[in-house]
Amino acid sequence: MTMTSHWMDDYLDLYNFAKQIGDRDWQEQLLEAMRRKEELEREETLRAARDELLQQFNTVNHQMMELIAHLKQSATPEEETTILELIGTLKAKRMDLAKKIKSLTS
Repeated sequence: MTMTSHWMDDYLDLYNFAKQIGDRDWQEQLLEAMRRKEELEREETLRAARDELLQQFNTVNHQMMELIAHLKQSATPEEETTILELIGTLKAKRMDLAKKIKSLTS
């Protein structure tokens, strides 16, 4: 059983007790707390997903910068072509990550 399920069980027990003693205000407060807990957990899950995507985005940017620096020192046209292809792949990955990040913040 997770911490969240323990928390919810405790609040449900309190809610049932409030119902038994007829305290409607307390029941409403407990319901609001349970609703808010779910909302906060969803927000935290989205934040963690966004942070992970941002980390991946930054990693891709760093890899691109390294390839661009290497491109300036490339010795052969074949090496240049390979590096440009890798940069193109990373650009596509970066665009995909940017779309995912935007979808989580919209």
